[in-house]
Amino acid sequence: VGQLALYCAHPWLKAKDCSNPNWEDEVELNERPGYPLVTPKVEVVLHLLAEAFGNGRKVLLFAAFNHCGGLIKKAAEQLKLPKAYWHAINGSTPQEDRQPIVDEFSVYDGPAILVLNPKAAGAGLNITAATIVIHYTLNWNPALEMQASARAHRIGQKSPVTIYRLFYEDTVERVMMDRIAWKQDLAGRAVPISS
Repeated sequence: VGQLALYCAHPWLKAKDCSNPNWEDEVELNERPGYPLVTPKVEVVLHLLAEAFGNGRKVLLFAAFNHCGGLIKKAAEQLKLPKAYWHAINGSTPQEDRQPIVDEFSVYDGPAILVLNPKAAGAGLNITAATIVIHYTLNWNPALEMQASARAHRIGQKSPVTIYRLFYEDTVERVMMDRIAWKQDLAGRAVPISS
C-alpha cells in the first residue's frame, strides 16, 4: 500500500524497504525512462501555482515524501512559472531553522511556496502569510492533515484560505479519502465519557 501511495505521488519515487516502520523517511528518487516528470497530479499543482504566483499569493504545499517538492520545483522551472520564493521544511530541517524559514517566507514581498512535510511542520508553526494550502499527498490520519492545514488558519490570518486535496480516482488515494471521511465521521459521533 505504501508503494502504491508513493507511485501516486510520483512514479519516480520508490521505498527502500516498505517493511521498515519509518519507510517514508527513506524514499529514493529514481528517474525512470518512460515516466514523465509532469504527471497529471504535478500538472494540477503547476496550474494552481501559476495562478497563485500570477496573483502574488503565498502557498503551503504538504507532501509526505521529501522528494516531491524538488520534483515539483523542477517541473515549474521547465514550464517557466513566474518567479517565486521556494523553500522546504521536512524531517531533516533542524528545529532551530524552522521558524526563521517561516519568517523569511512570511516577509518575502511577492509570491512564495513553502513545501512542508506534515509530520515535521504539522504543529507549532504559524504561517498566516499563506492563503493557499495544497495537500499533494494524503495521510491516513485526518487529524494530522487538519493540523497541517491549520498552519495557515491561525490568529492573525486576515484573508480567506483555500485548501486543495489532490488525489487520483480509482487508486489507493481514493481508498484513503474514503477512510479519512469515515474516521472524521466516527470522531464526530464519539462521545467522551468521564468518571
